[in-house]
Amino acid sequence: MRLVVPALGCVLLALAPGCTRPPVVPLPTAVSACAAPPASYYEAGGAVPGAISEEIVHRSTHIDIRRYRIPARVPDALRGHTHATDDIEIVLFRPRPLGGTPRPCVVMSPILGNSLTLMSEFARGFVRAGYHGAVVMRKEFEVEDDMVMEDAETEFRLLVMRSKQAMDWLAVRDDVDATRFATFGISAGSIISACVAGADARPKAHVLFLAGGPLADVMIDTTEDRFQRYAEELPGTRKSKEEVRTALRRVLSTDPIHLASNVTTEDVFMILAKYDTAVPIRNGMLLWRALGKPRLRVVPLGHYTAFFLFPWVQAQANAFLREKLGPP
Repeated sequence: MRLVVPALGCVLLALAPGCTRPPVVPLPTAVSACAAPPASYYEAGGAVPGAISEEIVHRSTHIDIRRYRIPARVPDALRGHTHATDDIEIVLFRPRPLGGTPRPCVVMSPILGNSLTLMSEFARGFVRAGYHGAVVMRKEFEVEDDMVMEDAETEFRLLVMRSKQAMDWLAVRDDVDATRFATFGISAGSIISACVAGADARPKAHVLFLAGGPLADVMIDTTEDRFQRYAEELPGTRKSKEEVRTALRRVLSTDPIHLASNVTTEDVFMILAKYDTAVPIRNGMLLWRALGKPRLRVVPLGHYTAFFLFPWVQAQANAFLREKLGPP
């Protein structure tokens, strides 16, 4: 993967810089009646716990990769939800030698499927630029027979809470500069990152690669089978597509569109793919507008072919982080 992707990326790289204007996409004036939840909605209280396990994944002269597990803090009202109390798993990529001046940290959310695919490559790229990369793995998602539609909101609320708690844990580390956090996500991970951006003021830079909203529309209109299955399995979905969309819009308060008003426009850099159907480009542009039309690059590719541009995306992300966070 590490050899094939850069090679293909170099072939496609020449295409990327030429497409910077937003594509012409019809945008509705309203997408939902939900308002952004208050900041307290994503808080659980209690002291920041220490790690309960630490595993060395890889160590070389240039990089140290370790996997940590920390206990999740969960409000009493959510404790009965499936896997709500599962430990939070963080894969931390750090430049070597260790120690010295605390460094900025990029909090990363994996692609759909909770995989480190591509995330490891980007985390290594952040390390080469002098930053820490912390991948916050998502909790398991299972649809149970006794779930109700409102549980869909609980799932996304917990994802944001867990990312915030991972940041709490990172912030008390001696090697992390807690004043210089950033977020980074790809595809489904970028949607979670966009929600975190609207729920936590600590990160000062957000790189959203193939993000979109509203979440209900992405779940219904995507061509991504796994995401479609999540929507189809939700309780009460034996209805028409539009009825499901309406029901999801009604319950999903944790949505990048709703939380966008909390995000500083100048702190966001979006990269979208013009022919994306997994996170439809229309939804990417809706999120871009909701965020106040931040810095944007649109590449003339689809969702998965855009992944091959990762050397260029990495260079763009590193430059943006240096601009917003300063040198490591």
